Amino acid sequence: MPDTVSTTSLLAMFSTLVLSILFPVVLWLAVRRQDKKATLAVIAGAIGFIIPQMVVRLPLLQLLGRQPDWVFFLSTRRVFALVFYPLTAALVETAGRLAVLGVVLKKRRSFYAALGAGIGHGGAESIGLIGLTYINNIILSVLINRGTLPNLAGLEEALTALRETAPLLFLMAGVERVLVLPLQIALTVLLAAFWQRGRLFAGILCCAGLHFAVDLVAVFMSSQQMSLWLIEGFLLLVALLSIWLIFRQRKWFGEMAIPDDEAEQAVREGY
Repeated sequence: MPDTVSTTSLLAMFSTLVLSILFPVVLWLAVRRQDKKATLAVIAGAIGFIIPQMVVRLPLLQLLGRQPDWVFFLSTRRVFALVFYPLTAALVETAGRLAVLGVVLKKRRSFYAALGAGIGHGGAESIGLIGLTYINNIILSVLINRGTLPNLAGLEEALTALRETAPLLFLMAGVERVLVLPLQIALTVLLAAFWQRGRLFAGILCCAGLHFAVDLVAVFMSSQQMSLWLIEGFLLLVALLSIWLIFRQRKWFGEMAIPDDEAEQAVREGY
């Protein structure tokens, strides 16, 4: 086993860090050029991911993961375990989207508002789950290579993974974030489009169902140890279909720009 983390691995980690942070920021700036008010939608979309996923679902899953009975239950019911994680992710994230579109953007549910909320949702996932993880990975790797890492209990597996994982796997985590982000945007736009057409329940089922289906296939392919290129090829296909779906839904929005709220309109009119 190597004693240090290779330079190639460090470069791959840094590339993933840049991709996971830069790509959402570039998309935010692009939609902001089209509509100056899109930043509010981006922030709202980010909160719509952070609260249901990072504040509620993930801590609960970590808590369950420390319960021996739950671990044994999952180990003896593989199909349930395969379905449980994608299903709960789809449900809580759809709930987050509903809250954002129904509360924060209730009177501003335009195409660019939905687009911005989707960028915020996917960007929070990319930065919160991958970006922060890779900042930690890079810091640990540098400490390992310098020989200044404190002797902390419980880090052995993580340190072994940093030393032995192929650089390509570190890099593909960033590529995967780029491929997944269009889906997160498309799901938000799709839900908003259904809402605009007065078919909210159908939109909820469609949004949660598509999210669940994509996650389930990806998790199944990974559990069967299928080729990394096959998995990324599937995600590339999903990304291309998501981009098509985003612009396909554009016609259902009565106005493209995000309308001013009542306070902004009053100020503009001199009240």
